[in-house]
Amino acid sequence: EYPREVRAPPLLLTAFVGASPDLSAKLAETLHETAIAACGQKRVKYLTLNYDIRLPPTKRGGKEVQGYRVGGLLKRRWLEKVCTVVPAVLVVCFDWSSSPQASQQDEAQAIARLQHARRQAKDREVRIVLFVVLHASISDPDSQCSALRQQPEGQGVVIATGVADVPAKAQKLERLVYQNAMAFYGDEEKRHRKALTTKIPTLPQSAQNALQVRASFKVAFLSEFRRDARGALRSYIRAYEQLIKDTEVADIVERMDLCNHISIRMYQLYLQSHDVAAAVHHCRIHTATLRNWCVDGGLLAWRRWHWLASNHQLFAELLESVAQQLPLLIDQADMWQFPGYHYQSASAYVSRLRRWATEASTGSTRLPPASGDGGDIVPTAFVGQAASLERPEDCPDAVREVQLRTAHAQASRGNQDERCLQLLTRAQAACKERGYTSGSSVCSARVAEEYLASGNLVAASKLYERLGKGTVQAPATWSTWPILRRFVLERAIVCSCQQLGLESELRLLDSTGRWPVPAAGPSQEPGSQEEGGEEVLARIRQRLLQDAFEYLCLPPTRDEMAALPPDSSSEVETPAEKRRDAQLEVLKAVKDAFNSGAGGSASPLVVELPENAAIAEVTLAGSEDAEAKATAGDSGSGSFCITLMNLLAVPLEVGNISVKLNSLGDVELQPANGTLPAVWPAAAPHGTLKLIGEWPQNAEAEASCLTSVTIGWAAVPGVQLVVRSLRTHGQKQPLLPELRAPLGAQQAVAQLFEGVSRANDSLSSRLRATVLTPVDPNSALVSEAFIIHLVVFARRSQEGGLTSPPAVASQPTARLCVSCTTRASYEQQHDPGGSGLGATGIAEPPTAALIAASNAQPDSSAEWDLLPLTGGVGGGGDGISKVAGRAVAELFDGGALRRLEGSSAIVLAEDHLEGLSFERTPEEEPLVIPIIVRCGRAGQVSLSIHVVLQRCSSDTGGTLSIPDVTVRFLPALDATFEDRATIGASGSSAPRKFTLKPLTTASVQLTRVEFIRPQDPSSPGVPAIGPLGQLAAGAVHAFAMPPQAAPEALSVGFIREGAPAAFFPWLRSHEILPAGQLPAGAAAWPVPADLWKATVPSGLCVELEHHTTGAVAEPVEVRVRVRRSIQSSQEVKVQVIRVEAGESADKYYLGGPANAQSLLVADQKDEAQECSTFTLVPLRPGWLSLPRVQVSAGGQEAMSSPSTVFVFPS
Repeated sequence: EYPREVRAPPLLLTAFVGASPDLSAKLAETLHETAIAACGQKRVKYLTLNYDIRLPPTKRGGKEVQGYRVGGLLKRRWLEKVCTVVPAVLVVCFDWSSSPQASQQDEAQAIARLQHARRQAKDREVRIVLFVVLHASISDPDSQCSALRQQPEGQGVVIATGVADVPAKAQKLERLVYQNAMAFYGDEEKRHRKALTTKIPTLPQSAQNALQVRASFKVAFLSEFRRDARGALRSYIRAYEQLIKDTEVADIVERMDLCNHISIRMYQLYLQSHDVAAAVHHCRIHTATLRNWCVDGGLLAWRRWHWLASNHQLFAELLESVAQQLPLLIDQADMWQFPGYHYQSASAYVSRLRRWATEASTGSTRLPPASGDGGDIVPTAFVGQAASLERPEDCPDAVREVQLRTAHAQASRGNQDERCLQLLTRAQAACKERGYTSGSSVCSARVAEEYLASGNLVAASKLYERLGKGTVQAPATWSTWPILRRFVLERAIVCSCQQLGLESELRLLDSTGRWPVPAAGPSQEPGSQEEGGEEVLARIRQRLLQDAFEYLCLPPTRDEMAALPPDSSSEVETPAEKRRDAQLEVLKAVKDAFNSGAGGSASPLVVELPENAAIAEVTLAGSEDAEAKATAGDSGSGSFCITLMNLLAVPLEVGNISVKLNSLGDVELQPANGTLPAVWPAAAPHGTLKLIGEWPQNAEAEASCLTSVTIGWAAVPGVQLVVRSLRTHGQKQPLLPELRAPLGAQQAVAQLFEGVSRANDSLSSRLRATVLTPVDPNSALVSEAFIIHLVVFARRSQEGGLTSPPAVASQPTARLCVSCTTRASYEQQHDPGGSGLGATGIAEPPTAALIAASNAQPDSSAEWDLLPLTGGVGGGGDGISKVAGRAVAELFDGGALRRLEGSSAIVLAEDHLEGLSFERTPEEEPLVIPIIVRCGRAGQVSLSIHVVLQRCSSDTGGTLSIPDVTVRFLPALDATFEDRATIGASGSSAPRKFTLKPLTTASVQLTRVEFIRPQDPSSPGVPAIGPLGQLAAGAVHAFAMPPQAAPEALSVGFIREGAPAAFFPWLRSHEILPAGQLPAGAAAWPVPADLWKATVPSGLCVELEHHTTGAVAEPVEVRVRVRRSIQSSQEVKVQVIRVEAGESADKYYLGGPANAQSLLVADQKDEAQECSTFTLVPLRPGWLSLPRVQVSAGGQEAMSSPSTVFVFPS
């Protein structure tokens, strides 16, 4: 799509003229190694040319000629010439290594070849460098090359004595090539920059604007040769903005194509400068430009989707490269910096392009055929410009003919394009790498769509089956997952129907309106897509049956549940009616699939209906159900009534119905009014079917319980529907475990309500719990109070499908008790002081506690009071501690969960959780219990939270299942003691310096920094000299030891910066928190024993005095000053160490003495004396590292510290 010249950064182009293949390869390899050693990358591209070189002539000065016409914006040939054809430097090579003495004939021939190269380079002002290889035995190489040195290029001669000497001369040759190439491209840039301000009066304004766009692009591209990213971006942006604003410079296709070229270069420049956010910003702008400015219809409509897909794919590939090399530059929170997002976007646009191709080939908007007049298509010389015909005069509308042929070619490519599958595969790989489960599933669904659209039904059905299993265990935090589940079931049903060869198109199945049903692929005979014959078809029918009823049991969407407004016309089909029609259509497809089969299955096919699809209500024939009593005929018999409530939107034809017993088998049921088969009405308006059964009269029946109701589907023999949602009359929720049925007239009521009582005893079925960690549990700080939140959801009772108000009964039914068990796995750490303090000096084991509701000390600086949940641990190793559970909440009859009256623990109710979103059902009410976890050593702490629900009337109860929580504690701070004092001070009274720095990315607030005696806890600590406050991540704070202190350990107290807001990120949660602050963490280090020994300061200190800024080509004076402690006169030797290779090797010229001697007088004690001066001339803007200076005197040596100067452009 895009030429290779714009897909990669341009390199300086140099040509070896006359070099043999071996010499050319050796030179290129050696010069590349030298460049990598100097700047870390290759910076020159080398060509090999013969002596009869022919450079293309220039075409300049024609714009001022009368009648000049601007043919286009940018020629393709210009990019090719500047990158691969016209070199900036010609390295003319002469290999005289075969003979010890070069003959006069060789010299004359060399001069003639040099003159030819000079004539070729003159027109384009190409630089020339000479490289000569002499015999290895030559002792005076300059005399051998005297004839070449007399030429105008003689000053740039590089001579190597033998092939083995080539690597030694590579550094000089590479520097000459680099400097000359930079000068060449700099001159070219200046020449094109003049065109930006030059006005040509003979041209119209639109043509002048087109020339300015061309000049801006060329200036930017040439700036990239010189590694001037800022100048290149400035020119690219100028050209891009002019292309968008000025619509008369060219047509829309040419302008957008050049914008694509510019965007590619801007992406790479931003990413090379490590500015990912700027690259994303331009990607957003360019995407919006392509969407808004491209044409919507006609013969050019396909270009919008083609350009958008290419743009996203290219940007995703660039982001992947950055993520692999420098992953820390990628912002995980910005989806536009995620390569998988761009791969998915590209695949969406490719799908849209293929849809256009299908419509253009076979749809209602089919393209008209091309006439074929005018000959073949001839590409133009300009980027993005429409092609032309060989004989345009033979075609009445040549432009339309070219557009028609191009559109037909694109349509034929779009129908066979597998690019979408490749993009989705790469997007799925990116999602898996980052752990995006939902994104990976969406990619799988779209891959299945592509298989289905292309007719690969086998692969599509396998993917849909895998997705159907995966969405059941989908993460509950993703609110749009039900949409994906509905979509997967719809497509699985479509795929099965096509595999079975059903005629039904299932046009109403797409109820979400987001994914249209793809067109069927190539026609296939039923069963021919898989081997296995009738067995394969039977599996497909069974899969269709399971998917169909799973689709029928999906809960209605919000639109399907909403009622029509009062003024709506009756002719409008509501979403609920569409849902009903779609379900009827699915049932018809299942019936057709089984009725058209060769035979039924040997074993029955069982379909289990969930709670949201059907409920069986059990009542006694002798109590509320008079009709059942009359049917039974005897109140003493074991008659009972089961009412089946259909919650589906469609009726079902039912056959034989039975109740499953856990020990006696099945009990057949009959309809209360009528005989089987019967119709089980839909949910609206009634949806109920009453059935009568007779309980067996034997001893074994007393131990039996109802487990399920089995319903035969009369429409398809061999299919059984199972209902396990059983409840008694008056209960609003299904009962779990099984419901015990009546056994006889005398025991009927007792046994029935005994089962109800036992079911109600399982209080834990009304609760569920989870753990919330607002702060990453892998980033806890050692000894800090790290907070996790236990969230308990209580399900309130319902009435008619609506949540009842949480009316609290006078007496609670159960109490919620919390306890914790901790287990730690410590990391091995070195104790430098041998004091047993380790890295933190805190010897506490892992503990868990609740926050006390009231602080005993209301002072704002006091720490919170805690209520322990775990006890101490002995033995010094990993331990488990247990204490009795602490009661924190009460559960009432209506399902309300409230904080326990009189409890001193902090518990957050729903009204204090504003701003926190839970994935829960409407009848669930949350209660949050904060738990503080602490550990005094680095390692992992596994926290097991036990939640016991204990009944108030007895000791029985239940427990909630909560997964263990793992918290990793990392060292928070590191202390470094310096073993030197200030100059002139010695002994134990000299103040010492130490520094503190964070070891993690979390900022901390220092509360105290003091020196203590661990062996004497009663002795007061001595504060360190230095300010307290915030210690940001990556920062270093310096403190000084007070001279009067001789302590044994350093103790530091800290709190995580913004801890309350981080651990309680909700709007109103701070209202209930106690006064004061979180308990502070602590860290301690032993003081080195030899810290107080007297130190002798260094004898020499070298300082460089210079300005902090400069400009290109303006000298910067550097003064060398020496500070010493000796008072007598002394001679010093000064040496400026020049950088021969590296980042700063070619950034400046050095002037002045590189080696000097100076005499320092004896009168100036402890004052820096100037001993030498040198000058630097910067060559490039940016940061410039000054050379180091070494000073030696009296057997001592000292080196200057690194120093830099910022150089501005001249």
